[in-house]
Amino acid sequence: MIRRIVAAFSTGALALLIWPDLAHSQNFQIGRISVCYNNLIEKSSPCSELSSLTDLDRSKFANDRVSVSLAITCGPDAVAFLKANGFLPVNVAVWKDGSRKSDIPIGIVQDDWDANATSLTGLFNDQGSFPWRTRFNVSLSGIKSIDLEITDAQKRVAYIGRDPARLKISFMN
Repeated sequence: MIRRIVAAFSTGALALLIWPDLAHSQNFQIGRISVCYNNLIEKSSPCSELSSLTDLDRSKFANDRVSVSLAITCGPDAVAFLKANGFLPVNVAVWKDGSRKSDIPIGIVQDDWDANATSLTGLFNDQGSFPWRTRFNVSLSGIKSIDLEITDAQKRVAYIGRDPARLKISFMN
């Protein structure tokens, strides 16, 4: 019994020692977030960007969904994490009318890293970082507001410069 407790404590202590390194290794910044009226089919689709995020007319949104385009800037820590793990977890935490919904994964998945690692590493070597464009959308069905927060794998909020990457979108109808 005591051996199990010691083993569990030792495993937990080791995890706590390693966890900060993993968390730090996933360091990334959000470059720009664009909220769009139109449906974004691909990461590079043009965005009909909103000028305001409050009191919006939901009938103007394509397919009863709000689309979001963003650029993630990957620096040295993110590149080190990608090289070691082959993916970079980035998530969108979603609240609809104050009720928490499932996260939306938007990070760099292994297939994307495998296909693009050479060119992205080249960009990093030339510029000290590289941009990663991604997109997602959220259904507007029967809601008055959407809150979005970009987070890392440990659910810590990402930043746009010094500001947390959080958006509140509200509808008048």
